Amino acid sequence: LRLDPVTVQSAQDAWRNFIAITASREAAGEAIYAALFEGAPSLQPLFTTPRALQAMRFMNGLNSFLSTLDDPPALKTLVETLGFGHLNLDVTIPRVMMFRDALLDLLQVE
Repeated sequence: LRLDPVTVQSAQDAWRNFIAITASREAAGEAIYAALFEGAPSLQPLFTTPRALQAMRFMNGLNSFLSTLDDPPALKTLVETLGFGHLNLDVTIPRVMMFRDALLDLLQVE
């Protein structure tokens, strides 16, 4: 994935703004978790990790992706690693779209 510098900067600015308005990284992770499962409750059974831990995984993973948007090889490595970690799950395009839409809705609201 190669994005133009303006798109990278806009995405990173939106992410930084989201982090800045939350009380902590934990609160940001919790907001992501809540937005995902309120927006796509059918996905919740797929996540069996305790809520606080999963919220931080969402937070850390998204932070890693956003921080490497301007480094396509590093971003590719992160995305492939995440993908390989999900080979045992029924990840489908519609489910990915639900996840994406819930996250984008959260960032637009915040």
